[in-house]
Amino acid sequence: MRFLVDENLGRRLVHALRDRGHDVAWVVERMQGQRDSDILDVANTEQRIVITNDPDFGSLVFHEQAACHGVVLLRIHDASFEAVRDMTLAAIDQYGNQLVGQFSVITDQSIRIRPLPGTGTPS
Repeated sequence: MRFLVDENLGRRLVHALRDRGHDVAWVVERMQGQRDSDILDVANTEQRIVITNDPDFGSLVFHEQAACHGVVLLRIHDASFEAVRDMTLAAIDQYGNQLVGQFSVITDQSIRIRPLPGTGTPS
């Protein structure tokens, strides 16, 4: 799968995803300091799912109707690297390509997957 990991997430998560064979771009390496809307534009153009812990992406996608290939928003209270890595990888393993065209929220207890506006995909 193709991901664009936001700069608010660490290098170790990027490496963990790459170690699993995913095509991962990292904002820090490519476009550090860019606006969230620019990050979404690049991810959409390159057909990458954004992985972030920045809730502003929800506003961009649902209120401003920004075009998007998919977003995975991490809302994990145990912010240890291991917890974030394990929960993110587990969600990707379980849902895989079902994350495309969706706004997914990973919490400590669950994952919620909601279709992006205009996709017509049932939840």
